[in-house]
Amino acid sequence: MKNGDLIFQTSLSGQSKAIQLTTNSKYSHCGIIFSDEGHFYVFEAVQPIKSTALEEWIALGENGH
Repeated sequence: MKNGDLIFQTSLSGQSKAIQLTTNSKYSHCGIIFSDEGHFYVFEAVQPIKSTALEEWIALGENGH
């Protein structure tokens, strides 16, 4: 992984199914990878835009993916 890589997941949020149906995709959420002092994070568009530790972001996806 490197800064700027995109990462996708199937979110467990309430609007996830609507996003999947609208986009005809199995994915409903995405973010941008960045590293800081050896740790990876994801910039994600939630209210407000925030950074989340990569491990936490993955755990929030469907089946921990």
